[in-house]
Amino acid sequence: DIQLANLDSSAVHQMVSSVAGATSDEIRKLSDLVTKRTAGNPFYVKQFIEVIRREGFVCVDDNGQWVFTVESIQREIMIADGLLDHRRIQRLHPDLKEALKVASLLGYHFDESILVEVTCSVLRR
Repeated sequence: DIQLANLDSSAVHQMVSSVAGATSDEIRKLSDLVTKRTAGNPFYVKQFIEVIRREGFVCVDDNGQWVFTVESIQREIMIADGLLDHRRIQRLHPDLKEALKVASLLGYHFDESILVEVTCSVLRR
């Protein structure tokens, strides 16, 4: 077996800089984002870079330099995460989805007995 350890932020930065063909403050910010999203897993780092290039979050100018903003990449990631969460929720049993709806209305902290009482009353309808 080949064991690969996770890369530290410096190694991720080197990898991103190498692929981007440059080092800059924006490349550093992107490297930090990649490290945060992948936990330094080398496979995920490579996949993350491929996805942002393939999806057009990074463009290459006439000089071969990457053109992007970390903020736009973060925004797109948040949207994608939301879609994934939505798909996961859609696969849940209908009763569990109803309990989640009720819980979301109760707030961040609530007593479990309240959730059970309200959910049971909603499901009986």
